Amino acid sequence: MTDKLKSNLIKAVLILAAGGLDFSVNYLFNIVLKVPLFLDTTFMIAILFIYGPVESFLAYLVNMLCTATRLYALYGSTEFIYLYSLSAITIISITWAFIKYTRKNSSQKLSVNRLYIRFLTASIIAAVACSLVSGIISYFTYQQNVDEWAFDKIIFSIQINSIRGGYY
Repeated sequence: MTDKLKSNLIKAVLILAAGGLDFSVNYLFNIVLKVPLFLDTTFMIAILFIYGPVESFLAYLVNMLCTATRLYALYGSTEFIYLYSLSAITIISITWAFIKYTRKNSSQKLSVNRLYIRFLTASIIAAVACSLVSGIISYFTYQQNVDEWAFDKIIFSIQINSIRGGYY
């Protein structure tokens, strides 16, 4: 086995594992623990740092296919779920821009504090942008979707309960 083939095989396994882990972590928090944390991009971002935006999006697609399979098995529908890929693209784009900016503008070695502040800033910007994109998608899909399948129920229960003043 050549080194290039071995490298590509490792890359493919890591992408598949990242997508599966993102699905598993998100399922654990949202479905099992009923905690409104959407951690379905954690390992996708790790792949972004290691390989780049294309591979990161492939990891997200693995996660999305797992989610779509689960929704189809439970509800017989995956309507609108693929629109949420726009959120992932938003996160990937902002984070990738941060990575490129940091690499380009840091000819000198950055201190841990400066690197942390840049990473925190990029995370906050990506979270706000993703929330806006997902909120807009959720609003329009909720208006169109009479059956209210689980993904929309989670998003809108968070909004309704936060207006009422609590989750319980």
